[in-house]
Amino acid sequence: MSSRKDLPKDSQQSSALFQSSDSEDITGKYMRYAIQFFQSGKLDKALELCEHVLSLNTNNADALHILGVIAFEKGDCSQAISLIRQAIQQNKDVATYYYNLGNALEKDGQYDDAVYNYQQALARNPRDINSLINLGCVLLLQDKHVASQECLQKALSLDPNRPDILANLAQNLRKQGALRQAVTVFRQALEMQPGMIEALMGLGALYNDLDQQDEMQKCFQKILELHPDRRDLRVFVQTEMLSGEHYHFILKRFHELLQPTGYIEIGVAQGETLAFALPGTKAVGIDPDPKISHQLSDSTEVFSFTSDVFFDTHDLQKIANGFELAFIDGLHLFEQVLKDFINIERCASKDTIVLLHDTIPPDELSGSREYIKPCWAGDCWKIVPCLKACRPDLRIFTLTSKPTGLTMVTNLDPSSTILADKYNQIVSEFVDLPYQELEKDRDNVLNLIPARWPAILEVLKDHNCVRNISVSPDVAVGGCPVEKTKNIFILGLFKTATSSLVGMLNCHPEILILYEVYLKQAVISRYGLNFLERYPEARKLFRTAVPLPDLYEEMGVFFKENGFLYKYVGDKLPGFDISLFEEIKHCKIVYCVRDLRSWLVKDQVVESCLAGNDFVPLAIDYCVNFLESFKLPDVFHCRMEEFINDNDSIINKLEPFLEMELRPHLDNWWEKIVIEDSNNPKSLFKWWTKHPSSLIKPQKVDIKFVLNLHSFWDIILDIFNKYYDNLEKNFTDQEISQDIEKLKSLIQYSPLSLQNSYRQIKYHLADGRKKVLNFTGNSA
Repeated sequence: MSSRKDLPKDSQQSSALFQSSDSEDITGKYMRYAIQFFQSGKLDKALELCEHVLSLNTNNADALHILGVIAFEKGDCSQAISLIRQAIQQNKDVATYYYNLGNALEKDGQYDDAVYNYQQALARNPRDINSLINLGCVLLLQDKHVASQECLQKALSLDPNRPDILANLAQNLRKQGALRQAVTVFRQALEMQPGMIEALMGLGALYNDLDQQDEMQKCFQKILELHPDRRDLRVFVQTEMLSGEHYHFILKRFHELLQPTGYIEIGVAQGETLAFALPGTKAVGIDPDPKISHQLSDSTEVFSFTSDVFFDTHDLQKIANGFELAFIDGLHLFEQVLKDFINIERCASKDTIVLLHDTIPPDELSGSREYIKPCWAGDCWKIVPCLKACRPDLRIFTLTSKPTGLTMVTNLDPSSTILADKYNQIVSEFVDLPYQELEKDRDNVLNLIPARWPAILEVLKDHNCVRNISVSPDVAVGGCPVEKTKNIFILGLFKTATSSLVGMLNCHPEILILYEVYLKQAVISRYGLNFLERYPEARKLFRTAVPLPDLYEEMGVFFKENGFLYKYVGDKLPGFDISLFEEIKHCKIVYCVRDLRSWLVKDQVVESCLAGNDFVPLAIDYCVNFLESFKLPDVFHCRMEEFINDNDSIINKLEPFLEMELRPHLDNWWEKIVIEDSNNPKSLFKWWTKHPSSLIKPQKVDIKFVLNLHSFWDIILDIFNKYYDNLEKNFTDQEISQDIEKLKSLIQYSPLSLQNSYRQIKYHLADGRKKVLNFTGNSA
């Protein structure tokens, strides 16, 4: 839960919040009184004065602004947005107007517009801490973690004694997977303000993530002690204490596991869960008033009917031609859930899995038949005891998924008419079932199991619920043995597009390339630590004597157990360590290489050869590493120049090398690299924050050069180009070894500086400017 900063009302900040744009006339006096009434909470009097001012001057910006803020305080975001926008039309220079418009837009869910207005406020007042906090919070809601963190850090630098900023920073760290660091920051916030609700809520939820139940209980108990009468906090505590993943995560895993030919969803809303359907799945959404705001696959069809009308007028079996997965999340009343289940089962097969949402209400009010805020699940929970009593042949388990549970029903019988024949009798028997029946024995009433994917797979396996479930990590969907997870490693020295290649390949759902984790490294890398924050149980795979390919095969098994069926699992291995080649020589290797001459003058490379005073040893090592890669039996060489100038050709060549179809997943891959889903292992490394060039469409090589005549160039380029221009040729080991010896003999030319080797170098900078080095000691 983020802690956004709303409109401050204390007198110390009043002058900054309400800057009168009028001279001190009668309207100015009325406005001063209106501000005083607003700050003292007398909104009706403030409203009356502002309306009077507008009767005298319809364009008074301050009056329009305060009326907008009053509308916001009363919960009318639409009116608030309209009025404050009118104020801005009259006066575009007041930062506070944009700030409060941002607040209203954020509360209304218009996050992009809220971001714009907070930025406008900061453009007029760069040191406005409240705008920085709220901008950081709305960016966090959009999962733009890096930008959010930058805003919050800047706010903290302006005022280091604000616990609300620390709480938001901790929430940001939690979303990024840096759980231990988040704990520390939450504790710092609580040291400043021991009873801070947002920090206690966040820390308690974080301890739940870390499975530290005692610490979680302490945080939540403290919240309830401080605010015993607040239902919203009781609901939050009950929801967070569910020991499971969010239901979105579970639903995604079912799609990935079953890869259903058909999927039915009742209750589409904005289409967020309907968008989980895979491209090859015929997905059917049913909702009387869908408001789709998510990208749906081409094979998805949405029907704008109530579910009753749909099933009365459409033949689902013809539309979907069979389906293995259904999700019921429509009208949250027991009798409608029952009717939807009857209609779904009638069209289903024995192996169809039906998921029912909102079956674990956090309290009695949220589990009642009358809508109430916050958190209303309705009386959907009654479907579980109903089906258990009326249809003992069904297998029913309720997953403790956040926020309100998810019931899984299997072993369907499309020929059964029991529920339909006795519908009215069943409804009259169960519709008035008291909540206390659930409360006194929730585990048994609902058949609770943890909403953790390994636990779900185990239940499905043990109870033989459906045939289409993998019964072991080596058995895939449909009961057929899967191909053993293959290894793939990305090799190449820095500044050869290895990071972009990792990002491109990771856009494919069946490929996982870790980023510089390197399981056998003596000191665990920062990317490895990020990985262990999310998957501490994988620590056994680090720093062992097990051969590298076996370790990554075990990593593949580990992910299968967690519901991710990857065909390839591997890593980007950095550095010059040729000894690795022998260990991974039987794996799939993609080796990235760049023209030697342009590589040597990249800034990071120049720094590596002592500011260009002697690049001979580095040039030799670069070429030796490249030549050694030709001894690998299963290697694909990727020229960086081809990668960025003709990206499609690289994808076309990789398809036969990896023996899999890469399109359409890799199309426009630079737009898909950033993965904000914290449940996706590929989101853990966030290497793209250090390599922003990977987030844009590949562009032409950014360096041009003119060489000085030198015998070193004649010899080394003759050898390098022999291989660089013939990447697909099978050179013999003997020939490679002889050329490597020639390369090593070039050390006789050391030292050799860039100034003595290059006549001119032209850099094309990211901002469009050019930088020219003539190596006369001057740059232009």
